[in-house]
Amino acid sequence: MASNEVKTTLQLLNNITQTANVELKIQSLAKIKSSLTTNNEHLKIFKQLCGFKHLCGLLKDNTNVKVVNLVLSILANSAMNEDVRREIVVEHHVLQYVFSTLEYIENPALHCRAIRLVANVSRTSAYSKYVMRFPFLPKIVGVLTSTSSSDSIITCIRAIKYLWLWDQYRINNELMSLNAIKHILDKLTLLSNKPALILSHLQMIQTMLGVNTKAFISCMSYLHYEWMVNLLRQENGQYDAVLVQILLKLSVYSKTHFELAKTSLLERIISLIWPHNARDTRQTYLLIRIIAALCKENLFRQKIIQTPHAIQALLTYLNMDSIDDIEEMRDVIMDDDAQSSSTKSTRSSFKPSDQCSSVNNLTNSIHYYILMAINHYQYDHDGLYRFLRANLIPILMKRLKGQIDQYEYKHSSPVCDESKYLSSKQSLNTSGNMSPLSPNYSSGNFSPTNSSSPPRYMSPVNPWSPLWNASTSTATAAPGFDLGFDSTNEAEEEMKERCDNDDDDDDRSVYSPLIEFSDEDATMSNHGDEDTQTDAASSVLGSTDSQEERLDVHIIRIMLHISYMKTLFDHLSLKQTWSTLIEYLVKVQQDDCCRNVYKILLIICKNRAFLRSLLVDNFILHVHKKLIRTKHGTPCMICNNVMIYGQGIINEISNETNSHYGYEEIMIQYRHQDQQQQQQQPRAKKIKTEKGEEKSADKSVGGISEKNLVRSEKEVHGKGKNIRNEPKDAANDKDNNTGKTKTTAVPSVDYSKVNFNKYMAKPNMNSGLNQNGKRPKGGKGGGGKPNKKKKNR
Repeated sequence: MASNEVKTTLQLLNNITQTANVELKIQSLAKIKSSLTTNNEHLKIFKQLCGFKHLCGLLKDNTNVKVVNLVLSILANSAMNEDVRREIVVEHHVLQYVFSTLEYIENPALHCRAIRLVANVSRTSAYSKYVMRFPFLPKIVGVLTSTSSSDSIITCIRAIKYLWLWDQYRINNELMSLNAIKHILDKLTLLSNKPALILSHLQMIQTMLGVNTKAFISCMSYLHYEWMVNLLRQENGQYDAVLVQILLKLSVYSKTHFELAKTSLLERIISLIWPHNARDTRQTYLLIRIIAALCKENLFRQKIIQTPHAIQALLTYLNMDSIDDIEEMRDVIMDDDAQSSSTKSTRSSFKPSDQCSSVNNLTNSIHYYILMAINHYQYDHDGLYRFLRANLIPILMKRLKGQIDQYEYKHSSPVCDESKYLSSKQSLNTSGNMSPLSPNYSSGNFSPTNSSSPPRYMSPVNPWSPLWNASTSTATAAPGFDLGFDSTNEAEEEMKERCDNDDDDDDRSVYSPLIEFSDEDATMSNHGDEDTQTDAASSVLGSTDSQEERLDVHIIRIMLHISYMKTLFDHLSLKQTWSTLIEYLVKVQQDDCCRNVYKILLIICKNRAFLRSLLVDNFILHVHKKLIRTKHGTPCMICNNVMIYGQGIINEISNETNSHYGYEEIMIQYRHQDQQQQQQQPRAKKIKTEKGEEKSADKSVGGISEKNLVRSEKEVHGKGKNIRNEPKDAANDKDNNTGKTKTTAVPSVDYSKVNFNKYMAKPNMNSGLNQNGKRPKGGKGGGGKPNKKKKNR
């Protein structure tokens, strides 16, 4: 059988080399092409009989188009074999003859065959250098721009792809000079009816983008962006995997943001990630990264607000505690644009140090890029308000609690080494400015222009604050108020028992300026690990991870932008919000983040609309418990820094409560707390009218008698009067028979239904003049002291 094949091959070779009959040559070449294509054994025999040498000679000497076309077709098919490729390129110099054919024979079909041979030879980088010895690239680009045949377009693009992979920068420069990338993109739009070829060429575009993205982007137009975006979700998502990678690389550069924002990219992304329960996690991760990158463009941010389900989809993913395959996704996806630097392992007491040593575990997370996207709305308050209406703040607090658990630092012993503490702090604070956490900080160290300096940071302690008279063991009441217990030893012991027995979550149980230590804390403080004491300062000031790659950094930045809004959102006054922020101040020692948290809490305290809510939720007592009642006291620098923050917060809210508005709110809050005691007293007797209807002995408004309302108004605006004191004429109101003072039962009142604003003194806005047009006595301005009535002697 083999001998017959050899004889047949020899006869065919004789026909193409020795005969002058063109038709016989064409028939012999057609038979050789058919035999080499169907059987690999024929290829080996043909090679052993020096068949390729004769074909290269025939290509050199013959100018017949049909003969040359068949020879190029046989060589192109056989060039897929490595041995044949080496023989025809290195030994027989076939590329020289191919270039001559392209140069002198004007035939589109012949050019397509020649370029196909060049593409197959270029499949191996070892032979691409032989191709680059001849100026094939201009010929290929010329054929690409002049032809409309899909087969010729595919062949030319494939040849450029292989050459690009061999010498990327050299080929890139030549393609840029020939404007070939634009022609390639224009021709790719004509292949919409061939899905397999489109997928192959999209992969080529992905490769070209990885070499020189800027040069590639400079050749693109809006039509090219629109063509790529329209391919999403086509052919049952066949192109989605490659297109997402391409769009991700394009979104890195700001020049593409406006063009991509004009397309329907956002609508298609939302349709791919929503609903979340039926989507691929890896693809969702990449699409959210695209959204985060494009949110730098204002047009794209406005589209997020206007697109249905866009905000809902982002916040739903942000609210997820666990996403399927998230750990596997982090290991698989390693993009070139992602930061690949990993931090060095150091001795630290942070929890994540044992689980992940690379910052990529945090960077490649869906939550991180969603927070980045929201953070771009820092100056777009209208857009940020849309997120707030979708319940953004509770979701942020939920994520921040997870960060607190992850980066919590528990110092078992006080950090008292000032030199090591400051040296480690200066190494982290690259800005060089003194931090308010520094133990050498004073009010004079900060200039008013320094953005990191907290306002009224070191103001004196106010009598309204629990810090008032904190050096003594007794709790001193604020002027004009009865706090419910006397400053006696029995009251102090009773209060101390309540502090010891009540639950730790109850803020009312910690109204004691005493700082108590448990035996366990004292033991740990005296016998702490030496290494812990030495490295505490360096480990507590921040983790080894970069601030830009931590979720808590972005969460606090977003919260700071929310607090700077002209109209503050009500969720800021919720106990869940400010208690989480206070907990972050205590447990996470990150300088920049703690300063921003401190600013947020000060803004919350300054807002008068939040004052009543803060008083109801015992904000002052919570701050006193968490920030003032520190673990180690003054010798510990870390605890001292926390205490400084607590003092600034309490001083700020004390200034608000000392104002006229705050005074009214405190009176209302006091009555609200005293409601249960009043309900236990007997109700006032009711009288029957002539019609048989029951009425209260006094006329009432909202459940409160007019007499009591007038008395409350006098007590609120009177100077130094106690709410629990009786009226002046109460001492003279005695029973004629018994000589004892008359007592009247106080009716049960629902103060939540009373509009106290009706009975509050409103500030005079007419340049200090009252309603009669006269200046009141007691001062030059409108805020003078009320005139006292002279007592009749």
